[in-house]
Amino acid sequence: MCCLTALVSYQKGVRIGVVCGLAVTAIAFTLDPYIVHPFHIKLIVSVATLFFVSVVSGDQFGRIGAVAPAARTAAQPARAARGLDTPARGTRTVEPRRSMSVEVEPESNMEQDTILRFLREIRDQIGGDEIVLWRYLRDSDELIAISSATSANPKLTFETNPPLESLVHWAVQQQLPTTNYDTEPSFFLTAAVGKDGHFQGGIGVYAEDRESIQRDRAKVFLPRYATRLALLLDMLNDGKETRRYRGKADKVAVAAQKIQNSQTLDSLGAAICESALDVSSGTRCAFVRWDQSEGKGTVANVSQLHTIPPGFAVAADSIVAKALHADQRIAVRETYRKSDMAIFGPGEPSRKIGSIAIVRLQLDEDLLGYICVEGDEESQLTSVEGELLSMLAPVASAALKNVEQLQDVTAKSNHDMLTGLANRRQFEERLRQHLAEHGRTHLPVSLILLDIDMFKTVNDVYGHQGGDEVLRAVAEVAQKTVREIDLCARYGGEELAILLPTTPLAGAAKLAERLRQEVSKLRVTPPTGGGPITITASFGVASYTESVKAGDLLFPAADKALYQAKNSGRNCVRQAMSRNALKRDAS
Repeated sequence: MCCLTALVSYQKGVRIGVVCGLAVTAIAFTLDPYIVHPFHIKLIVSVATLFFVSVVSGDQFGRIGAVAPAARTAAQPARAARGLDTPARGTRTVEPRRSMSVEVEPESNMEQDTILRFLREIRDQIGGDEIVLWRYLRDSDELIAISSATSANPKLTFETNPPLESLVHWAVQQQLPTTNYDTEPSFFLTAAVGKDGHFQGGIGVYAEDRESIQRDRAKVFLPRYATRLALLLDMLNDGKETRRYRGKADKVAVAAQKIQNSQTLDSLGAAICESALDVSSGTRCAFVRWDQSEGKGTVANVSQLHTIPPGFAVAADSIVAKALHADQRIAVRETYRKSDMAIFGPGEPSRKIGSIAIVRLQLDEDLLGYICVEGDEESQLTSVEGELLSMLAPVASAALKNVEQLQDVTAKSNHDMLTGLANRRQFEERLRQHLAEHGRTHLPVSLILLDIDMFKTVNDVYGHQGGDEVLRAVAEVAQKTVREIDLCARYGGEELAILLPTTPLAGAAKLAERLRQEVSKLRVTPPTGGGPITITASFGVASYTESVKAGDLLFPAADKALYQAKNSGRNCVRQAMSRNALKRDAS
């Protein structure tokens, strides 16, 4: 009798139920109040008690002692379902688990609670043991469970065929709801959540017992709930972006001040890149100057760790160039992933790009350039951050125009209008600078003075216009002959001064001789017509400290050498005698 009643008990509590039943029967036959009753009464009461205790004890303790079935390791053939290659039914090892493993996203508690309440609402309306929300990551083609609402049923295996994750992946990619096989004891229905908005993923309802859920009702309502959930998630994301906007709005003012304090084009470009990253979550930034007269763009400045080198030319068929011609500020996020175009142009270094924001810098009708901010991850740069960059653009445009105008005025004040060479003022400033640096570096500073021979005769014969043409031609040859660190200036009238830092006396004399030969080859066409004008020039060379022992004596020494060249028949080079040579002559 004990065995029969124990077998009626809960399936996994057989042993405990039998033991408890035997104990109750023994007590029933030996203790009061059964002692005064007839045998058949004792028997009936004992059987009923045994049945009750066996069932209760089995239900309470049977699950704890459950042992998972052994895994089948033998390989099984695969079969295709709804376009997916999935393992055949019965090939997976299934272990009971309480619920799906959920990876909580770094969102506020309010957002998590809102999503969880909505999932619970779906579960209450549709039924099932658990509702799970997955986020789809395009870069890695992965699904991550981010939230779930679970029922009180603790015995969930999540056994489906095809596998649960495969079904969700298919539903997300195809944007169609799908279920597991109808022959399965469990039921799983999944639908895509979102497509064109901020969020993309899937939602699924799972029931351990297929008969415990209204399947037709679930197939109708789950896609509807998925649409509502996508709107809710996008709204929560917009709220999160708004909070980010509030947190970065004050940084726009700081960034604008930083930009306005820049006085040179180089410092301004660096400030623009730094400020653009301050007001956005971008990884790197490039500032591109646009030459409107030539219709070309060049990378002027980049942030740290950017792989694009300054000076990189922007191709006409690049994404950035297309953005310029679109005549509007655009934010490129998925466009890059779907496009074969390069960001800046062919040959640019490869790097991971998930999102891009491109902002035009324009003042009135003048296109000055643009800011290109890149993010490594998809949706790293949001529409709110695009607006913040747009707020920064007018400040950067105005600052860029002001610095350009300032440098243009400075250049005009430091350059000769006729020849384009440095003027006397800039020459004297640079001379003082190099002489001061000599005290620290002890490197030589040399000077060449050039005077065009018979220039007054050129003016008398060909007029001042002819003289101007001769000056321009000589200035052009001189500018092409010197190095970038050298300074070629029009000192006055037909006299040019060439300042040569880190150049000894012998090197300066060789340069003067080469320049003399180039000038003598010039043939200038006079504006009034006639035969070409032939030109020669005389040169005086001096060096500090080889020629003079004091810096303020350098120019007089070169001028004296020039005077000697004029008196020696012109069209020659004379150098100030070195101090060592003077000592030898004196001895």
